Amino acid sequence: MPTRWPVRAVTLPPVRWLTRSVLRHVERSAALPVLLGLSLALVLGLVSGCGGADDADPSVEPLALGAGTYFTTDFLSSDASFYRVNEFSGETEALIAFSEGAGGTFRCPALAALDTRGDGMVLSAARRSASLYESDPRNGLCRLVGTLPETMVALAVRADGRLFTVSATNKLYQLDAQGRPLSAAVLLCPPSTPTCPVRGLDFSPAGTLHAIVAPGLWSRIDATSAQLTSIRTGVGLSDDFDIDAQGRVRGLAGDELRFFDLAGNPSGRAVNVFGGTAFATGLVHR
Repeated sequence: MPTRWPVRAVTLPPVRWLTRSVLRHVERSAALPVLLGLSLALVLGLVSGCGGADDADPSVEPLALGAGTYFTTDFLSSDASFYRVNEFSGETEALIAFSEGAGGTFRCPALAALDTRGDGMVLSAARRSASLYESDPRNGLCRLVGTLPETMVALAVRADGRLFTVSATNKLYQLDAQGRPLSAAVLLCPPSTPTCPVRGLDFSPAGTLHAIVAPGLWSRIDATSAQLTSIRTGVGLSDDFDIDAQGRVRGLAGDELRFFDLAGNPSGRAVNVFGGTAFATGLVHR
C-alpha cells in the first residue's frame, strides 16, 4: 500500500472567501470552478506523495467525548470533505481526506447526514446512493455497513442503537444496526406544511425525535405513527443538526454555527464560521 502523509488538518485563514467573495463570482467566471478544482487537486497530490515509510494506515475509529463539532460538504467534488469548527472562535480546520485506509476503508462519498452511536462511532447516509457507512471525520474515511431501502436525506441514532431515517420520498424508516428495515411509513405532515420536506433528524436526551423541515420549521415526529408536528416556525437551520446530551441543538446556516433549545428558541450567540459552510450537509458533535 502506498505511503501517506501523516498531517490530518490545515487551519483556514480567518476569511469567508468561499461563501462570499468566491461564490459571488462563480456565475461570472466559467473558469473559476476549474481553477479551484485544480488547486485542490494539486494540494492533495502533494500531500499524498510525501509520506514516510513508517506511517500507519488510517482506519475508521469512534470519536472520543470532547472531540468537537464536524461538518461535511461535497462542494466541487463527488466525495465528502470534512471540517472541524471551533465553537468559540469560528476557526475552521479543513481535514485532509485519505483515499484509502486499513480494513477495507475508503474515502467517503458525498454524505447527506451524520449521527453518532453511543460508542462514539459516526454513522452516515450517502447522499447519492442507498448506502449506510461508519465514518471518521478526522481522516475522511468510510466503511460500508449495509444497503439502505432507498436513498436517505436524514439520519438519527436512538439511544438503544436503532436507526431512524427519512428518505428522499419522505418515508420514515426504522432500521436495525446494519440498515435493514424494521418498519416504514409515509410521513404524516401538518396542514400548514402538506409536503413537509425533512432536512435533518436527531433525538433529544428524553428520546423525542426532532426534525428540521424546509424552510425552517422545527418539528417533532412520533416514531410510531410517523406524524410530524410543528413546534416553531422561522428557525434558522437549513440541513442536518445535532442535539447533545444536555439538549442543546447545533446547526449550520449560511456562515454561522447556530444554537437552539429543544423548543426551537435561539440559545446563546451564533458563531461566525470561517470557511466553506454554504454547502454543508451533515453535522455531528461529540
